[in-house]
This record gives sequence, structure tokens and C-alpha cells, in this order.
Amino acid sequence: MASWYGEQFNGRPTANGEIFDMNGLSAAHLHLPLGSWIKVTNLSNRRSLVLRINDRGPYAMGRVLDLSKEAARRLGFIGAGMTMVEIHTVKWTASHAKPQPAAIELAPPLPSAPEMSGRLARL
Repeated sequence: MASWYGEQFNGRPTANGEIFDMNGLSAAHLHLPLGSWIKVTNLSNRRSLVLRINDRGPYAMGRVLDLSKEAARRLGFIGAGMTMVEIHTVKWTASHAKPQPAAIELAPPLPSAPEMSGRLARL
């Protein structure tokens, strides 16, 4: 489950020290390393975005991701406030043969919040 945040935090520092811009494209996650890239897909309409984790959260039970207002708008769930999403970590690679834009290699889906909590508890 993903939600979004905006006006209340706009202009404040994020967990990595950047200033939060609700009109930018960013995401907050409790456990993924800051600076990680993820592909987020809204399961209700299949829209996807690639976003960078620059903040911590969400702190509401049952949610695994908080997105900037603009990211939520592009994914089509501003009015709903929350939506079910699929998250993949993204690994950027580049061709050594000739300069090209970076390619996206998708990793397996991340575990659910209960699975993630169980794994962290065992560490």
C-alpha cells in the first residue's frame, strides 16, 4: 500500500538532507537505502514511475511507501490518497560498447511489510 505526502512537508529537509519538493518525483521508504531507485506500479491502472528514495516513512500501519504529491498524481491516485502498488528495485547499467542512455534492469519484487519486518528482526 502506498500513500502520498505534500503541503505539510513541502520545503522541509528529507532524511538524506535534500529539501522535499511535493511537485518533484521522490519516495519515502522505511528500510531501503537512501538513494535507491525503485520502479513503482499502481496496480489499479498499471501506470509506472521510476523514483529515488530520499526520505523515510511512511509511519502509518500497513503502508510501505510514501510518494511525493506529483508522483501520486502521475500514478493516478491523488483523489484516493492510497493505492496498492508493486515495487521493484532498479539497477542502472550502461553499455561498454558505445555511450547510450542508462538501461533499467528490474530486480524481483520487494517483500511485503510483514515479510520485511520478519527478515529485519532476524538480523
